[in-house]
Amino acid sequence: MDIGSREELAFSIGEKQSSTSQVVDIWVNSVLITYFDNSAYLPSFVHSLERELEDIVNGSINRDYVFFDHGPTTD
Repeated sequence: MDIGSREELAFSIGEKQSSTSQVVDIWVNSVLITYFDNSAYLPSFVHSLERELEDIVNGSINRDYVFFDHGPTTD
């Protein structure tokens, strides 16, 4: 299942590997950016996305901001 548009930004939700692990591919501008190690530990991944969204909404993004810096999920 895709959330978003792969031509812009999309999260492609794949197979559930366990109760806390899920395959998640991230697409940006039609480029798969999680072509390696796309297994996400869901509690951490969801928390990271929520924190990033909160920073964006509150405008509290510092100058050195790195988009999708969520550790191994998006390396």
